[in-house]
This record gives sequence, structure tokens and C-alpha cells, in this order.
Amino acid sequence: MSNFITNDVTTLVREVVKLIENQADDWINVVPEALALMSQCSVIETILPSCETELSENSLQYKCMSKMKTILESAKKEIDEFITQDTKQRNLWGKMLWKSKRVALATVYRERFRKKAEALAGSIQNITAYLKLGDAFRKVTIDHVKHLMSLPSYEFWMTYIGQDLSGDNIWSTFIQQYQIMFGHLSEDTIESIRRIACVTKTDLTIYGFIRLTNEFDFPIDEDLLPPLPQSSVVMSEEGRIQIAEMVISLMSDFSSKEMQQHLIHVYTWYRDVQRHDIRGLQKRADEWAEYLKQSRDIDEKAPEHIEADHLDFSRRTISLFYQRYMVMWRIGRVSREMLSDVDFPGRMRIQDFLRYILPLDNAHYRIVMGQDSTHWDHRKPKVYSFLKELL
Repeated sequence: MSNFITNDVTTLVREVVKLIENQADDWINVVPEALALMSQCSVIETILPSCETELSENSLQYKCMSKMKTILESAKKEIDEFITQDTKQRNLWGKMLWKSKRVALATVYRERFRKKAEALAGSIQNITAYLKLGDAFRKVTIDHVKHLMSLPSYEFWMTYIGQDLSGDNIWSTFIQQYQIMFGHLSEDTIESIRRIACVTKTDLTIYGFIRLTNEFDFPIDEDLLPPLPQSSVVMSEEGRIQIAEMVISLMSDFSSKEMQQHLIHVYTWYRDVQRHDIRGLQKRADEWAEYLKQSRDIDEKAPEHIEADHLDFSRRTISLFYQRYMVMWRIGRVSREMLSDVDFPGRMRIQDFLRYILPLDNAHYRIVMGQDSTHWDHRKPKVYSFLKELL
């Protein structure tokens, strides 16, 4: 029924957000406007519980909802089209050429998504204006949305903003008081927060604040904030060739006889331990660390001390290789696609690195260096977290 249009808008909002979150990759760099569109949808979803479910077709709120429904239906259709065309080009051109061709396709849809996001921003302003008018009669205050907020975020809003759901200069008040309480923020961090919370590009409302604090906690977890959109400029052919040469060099080093010998040292050390026996692997690594520590204080080395020295060199060499791989991967999309195209170094090799070298590094940190084991999670090489995320 037409008077249940609020439910229709709710369903469409969730479908659009799901499409962008789950079905399309690399939106931040390729079509950042789609993220702006998703932000508008998230704010609308927050506002909707405050709206009436059954509306008269003559009401201003119904007309606003009807407009949002039309925009969302069109946006959903265009997102589906972009994903379909994007997939077709990827299959046709292969990953490397597809990256170049994709820029032209993305340009068209960036403009479309920008217009959709701006149209939704206007609808948000209209529906907010309607709710503010209703507030005057129904006396709706922050307490009506308190159940959507954590206690710290609610207390912050009450202390520095008050009962109002929106108003003038709330963003500037928020960001100033937040930094007084929790410390200075970089310009990039402030801009990232603003893009999430002030999605109408005007000012902060309670709905933007709820979305920000629900998704990124309060105080805000800066590590969870999305990066600002990066340049989508296509890399020159010369730049691609240089990266290709670096990838080939990395592959050659890994395929060398020296690297194979290092890997044999590692596998030999663990030969009597089951691959999935985590405690057994760590126990064997601890034995190596004890031999290595002893080796530093003796002149006449036993075979086990010599083997421990060799394994230490192998550990360092293999670890350095994956550090180089991490740096290469983080250069940009071109290097990532080249590494992916050749399936290098491969899921199995990465798993072996985590399975065998991580226990050795952990044992070296605790036993050889004599460091507190409780600090390991914070001080272990970043390459481990990187590779676990990559898998």
C-alpha cells in the first residue's frame, strides 16, 4: 500500500548499502562518490525510525519519502549496471588492462552517483526540517534516540550540544570539544570524520553523530576510519614497466637456490612436528632460541648450535623477503594486480611463513632478546598482521 512508503524506503536503503559494501570492490579509489551515496543511505536509515510508518499521500513527509524512493530505485539500478559492466570488462581485458579501461567507465558512474548523493542530501535536509517542525509540537529531544547511543556519546552530546537534534555550528563545537577531551587530531582525520558525520555537507546532526559513534565507537577509533579518496590517475607505461621489473626481481630471488636452501633449513628443523600442532611448533622454536642463545657464548660449537646459527640466518632472509613483498604490495593497485596475476607468492607459502617463521620470531623476542612476552602482540613485525589480513 502507498501509505507504507516508509517501509519501502527502508528496504531500498538497506539494499543499496549492501550492494556497495558486499558486491563492489575498491570503491574508495575508483568511485568514491558511491561511498558518499552509502553515507547518505546510512543517515536516512538512522532517521527513518523517527518517521511515521503510515502516511497520507497529501503530507509533505510522504512526498519527501516518495522522492527518496525514486532516487534509491534509480541508484540501485545504476550500481547493478556498474558492477555488471565492471565484471564484463575484467573478464574481457584481464586484470592489468582492465584497470586502465575501468577509469573511463568509472568516470561516467562517478557523476551519476554524485548527483544521486546530492539529491539524497536534499531529501535528508527536507525530512530533518519536517522532524524539527514536529519536534516543536511533540517535544522530541535527544532522549527519543538515546537508545541508539552509547552512554559516553550520549553524555558528550548532552554536555556540549544539549537536547537539540540539530542546529547551527554543531560540527565546530563537536570537533573543538572532542579534541580538548581526547587530544589533537590531524587534518586528514578531521576530514575523514567530517565526511562520515556531516554527509549533507552542511553541519552535524544527531543522526550523523549516531552513525559516526555506532560505526567507529566513542571515543572514535581512528584506526577504523576509512582513508580519504586517493588519486585515480592511470599510471604511465614507464611506471608499470618499473614495477613489473621489481616484481620479476622479487620472484627471481624467491626461486633462487639460496632461498630454497633457507626454506629447507626451516622445514628440516620442524620435521618431527605436525603442521597444525601450534604448541609443538612453538616448543620447537623455543628449543632453537635456547641453542642460539647458548651459541653466542661458546667457542667450540656443537652441531645443534651450528644448525641454530644457520636457521637464524634463514629466518632473517625469509622474513626480509616477505617484508619486501609487503612494501611491494602497498605501492599501489598496479603492483597488487601484478602479484595477483602470477599468484605470487601464493596462499600456501604465506601460510607456511606464518606457521614456521612466526614462532621463531616469537622465541627470538622472548628468549634471545629477553623481552617481556606480554608486549609481543604490539611489537611483533607488522608483516604478520599484514599477511593474516591478506589471507
